[in-house]
Amino acid sequence: MGKFKSLEEISSSYKLIIIDTCAFQQILIRDSNLKSTEEKLKNYLMQKESLQFWRENIGHYGNCYTTSEVIEEMRSVRHYSYKEAIKGDYLMKKKPYLLQLRRAIRDLNKERNRLATYLEDKEKILKLNKDEDYLYDIFYGKYLELKDDYGLLGADFPLLIFGGVTSQTRESSAIISNDHGIVSAWSSFLEAEKLSKEKFGFFVRKSISLFERK
Repeated sequence: MGKFKSLEEISSSYKLIIIDTCAFQQILIRDSNLKSTEEKLKNYLMQKESLQFWRENIGHYGNCYTTSEVIEEMRSVRHYSYKEAIKGDYLMKKKPYLLQLRRAIRDLNKERNRLATYLEDKEKILKLNKDEDYLYDIFYGKYLELKDDYGLLGADFPLLIFGGVTSQTRESSAIISNDHGIVSAWSSFLEAEKLSKEKFGFFVRKSISLFERK
């Protein structure tokens, strides 16, 4: 199995794919310290394109899911009032690209909500059966220290445990996430459970449609 894969290739190699919040919205970039307005605008447009990719493609793959915690994170982003942002802003006439930036923020928020709604409507939120719920509770307690060791916040730790459980119950599973903490926790989980990457895989998103195997 090569290092870089398309979503189709990952989907055909694992029985279940679980996608994290950050992998829905972003690709993995080296420099996240965006200073100029132009850099910020480019990043917002890229995030919108990233979200659109999933809304246009995830429905083609029956084994691609996310978790309810991820949906909550997507919904919890503070509302951005475009009208309030541009109201009385005297810089708009002097720096028209600021208007582009504010429009990009507005459009990004709309696209994030569209994707969350799409995932809900298409029933792309992973649900465990009774036996899996039992194993989830076992793994949650057994590996709780990983949550603190690697700073797993919000949806991060439940996502890892979902992946660990389904790697055991559904032949194989893989996580797609750009979160370094989850990558490190996943590596520790593999070692502790003596699992192969073919059994429980991990991918980071390197471009809109290309993923790197860890």
